[in-house]
Amino acid sequence: MVAGKNSLPHNALEYAGCRNVAENVKGDYFRASAEWLVRADPDFIIFLGLTEKKRKELTEKYPWNSLKAWKEGKIISHLPEDLLLRPGPRFFDGVNLLHKVIYTGK
Repeated sequence: MVAGKNSLPHNALEYAGCRNVAENVKGDYFRASAEWLVRADPDFIIFLGLTEKKRKELTEKYPWNSLKAWKEGKIISHLPEDLLLRPGPRFFDGVNLLHKVIYTGK
């Protein structure tokens, strides 16, 4: 699933100073095709809750293994899901963490 421009994750990206590759998609969320992902070729992939087992599995599969972010290891999966996917007072803690990870690598 990819977060479109009417979604909370899209807002988190904007507040963190980032651009959502799906910013022109009008819906909240959508299932992206392999072709769409390859065309978008994001600089980072935010895949919260991604396990190491699933990461290894996807590394061998198209389109994941063709994406720049995947090849460069720019996959953000370690942030707490509830900070970025649930509206509430802690949402901005999640935005700050996202900003820090993207711009400092920590």
